[in-house]
Amino acid sequence: MSEPQWQARFSSGTPITLVAAFTASLISTEPVHRTTKEVPFHTRHHINIATATANQPPGYSPAAPPPARPGRTR
Repeated sequence: MSEPQWQARFSSGTPITLVAAFTASLISTEPVHRTTKEVPFHTRHHINIATATANQPPGYSPAAPPPARPGRTR
């Protein structure tokens, strides 16, 4: 396995709520909504641009999980 390309370190004085919020943001599947101008120019080639859509009902997810593969389990 290769080494990570980035890392985060927190001191013992870092508020637990900040560490928890940081961790939650890493595991969230919720897309980050930003305008192109809010993304640094030198990293814009890494973004996916989507058009705005009408408000969806709570719990709506446009992405579907991958189809199950018969005979395979985790």
